[in-house]
Amino acid sequence: MKIFKTLVMAFIFVGACATQSFAGVTFLPGSTYGSAGSAKNASSPTDSATRCKQEGYRYSSCSAGMILADKCPYNSSYYKNCCSAEYRYTKDECTKAGLNYSRNSCGGLYKCL
Repeated sequence: MKIFKTLVMAFIFVGACATQSFAGVTFLPGSTYGSAGSAKNASSPTDSATRCKQEGYRYSSCSAGMILADKCPYNSSYYKNCCSAEYRYTKDECTKAGLNYSRNSCGGLYKCL
């Protein structure tokens, strides 16, 4: 009987250790990856477009004389700003060309002076 109790205790101990060694994944309620199969859908163009729009990236084209600026990191079809075409350079591009950059910017872009 003592051997049986020892074996049962060993089995319980090993079982408890084994269950602790497996990592579990927990999803937060309301997260993009909250249900089975949704991780694949989270990177779909529809979901990324929705995410861009929710975060203020609403432009996919601009009127004449304007350019798109500040690209959405989730979908390169959406931008946050339409800027005057003069504001098309980064600070580094102006500096490398031997020019100053404007004090004002649009979507992180500057006018070279």
